[in-house]
Amino acid sequence: MRATILVLLAFLLATATAHAAPEDHPVTIDLKDAPLPDALKQIEQQSGLRLAYDQELIEKAEPVTLKVENMPAGEVLRRILRPRGLEYIQTSRTMLAIVPADSDMGMAKMAGRAIRTFARLAKKLEAAEQHGDEVKVPGWTDADDRALAEGLMDFLG
Repeated sequence: MRATILVLLAFLLATATAHAAPEDHPVTIDLKDAPLPDALKQIEQQSGLRLAYDQELIEKAEPVTLKVENMPAGEVLRRILRPRGLEYIQTSRTMLAIVPADSDMGMAKMAGRAIRTFARLAKKLEAAEQHGDEVKVPGWTDADDRALAEGLMDFLG
């Protein structure tokens, strides 16, 4: 009996830790004017993540058009949810809740993401050099421009 319980506990622990953060689950989708619930189902099926949401909130959202290949599920969710005024909150290793971006939880998530983005870019900005009216940041890329813009949108959102 004791061995059976230990095996069962080991199985449950292995199952609970089998999935990591949304960023660790690549997703490939090709959607054209798909209802948001259908898009979310595809993400769930490919990532192994579970999404919890108010059905009414999701059903009235605009359709989704997006084509991505092997993109982290978290990034796919941001691309789909942000334009619809929605945000996801990770509640466990495999469970995400979708909430309105203007809710307390949604705003806290956006602010936290903005702070992480600013902290990541701060090291590069410390190396900025001014040459006349121009400021140059060594190693700054277009991806940094996009991250900074998204961070500002999150922070001001």
